[in-house]
Amino acid sequence: MDVIDIDGKKYDPYFILGVTKDDTGERITKTYREKVKRYHPDKYIDPEKKKKYEKYFKILSESYQYIKKKKEKSKGEIRYKKNSK
Repeated sequence: MDVIDIDGKKYDPYFILGVTKDDTGERITKTYREKVKRYHPDKYIDPEKKKKYEKYFKILSESYQYIKKKKEKSKGEIRYKKNSK
């Protein structure tokens, strides 16, 4: 299970984004953008909600970056394996 540490708490990036490891990069990006639109902290005027969604936005963004890097790394490994035969 993949886990990332954000501010001392552990999160499953795939659960946060609502995607699986098998989803395409396109699907992951689409899901991320939908969540960004829905939960962006600038949409909220109430200071408590704004603060809550700033934290969630940070978790969401870091989860997306983690998955994106992992996907890019696995693509490189696949290309390397194909070229090494």
